[in-house]
Amino acid sequence: MARGKGELIYKIYRAFSYGLSPMINLHLRWRKFRGLEHPKRWTERLGRPSLPRPAGPLVWFHAVSLGEGMAAIPVIKCCLTRRPDVTVLMTSTTLSAFEAIKKELTANVIYQFAPVDAPAAVEAFLGYWMPNAIILIESELWPNLIIGAAKNGVSTSSYIRYLFDWI
Repeated sequence: MARGKGELIYKIYRAFSYGLSPMINLHLRWRKFRGLEHPKRWTERLGRPSLPRPAGPLVWFHAVSLGEGMAAIPVIKCCLTRRPDVTVLMTSTTLSAFEAIKKELTANVIYQFAPVDAPAAVEAFLGYWMPNAIILIESELWPNLIIGAAKNGVSTSSYIRYLFDWI
C-alpha cells in the first residue's frame, strides 16, 4: 500500500476511534455492570493508571487475553533474571488474564489493564507510563497504540531477540 494511502486510512481510523470514544466509555461501564471488567480498575482501560510509575527503565509487555499472557510469563521471568533493574509493565484486556498472571508474576512487575485503542486513552497511558520498549504478544493490531508509541520514541517490537539485545 502506498504511504499516502496508508496515512489516509490511519487518519480515518483515528478520527473514527476518537468519535466513538464516548460510546467506548459507556460500553466499558456496561461491561463492568455485567462483570466483564474489573469493578474498581476498569478506568485503566481509559488510560487512567491506578499505580505509581517507578523510576528507571520500564518494559511494557502487552497480551490481549489469558493465552497470550501465559505465553509471556517465561519471557518476562527471563527478562527480569537478566535485568533485575528493569520494571515490567504487564497489560491485558481480560479479567481471566489479570487473575492468572498476577499470581505468576510478582517481583518487579506492575499489572494494569490495557487502554482501549482510542486516541485519548492511548495518549494518557503512554504519557503516564513512558515505557522504554513495548513487546506485543498478540496478533491484533492497535494502530493508535503502535503509532502513538512510535511518535513518543518508544521501541516497539514483536521480536524477542530485540528485547534481549535491548536488555
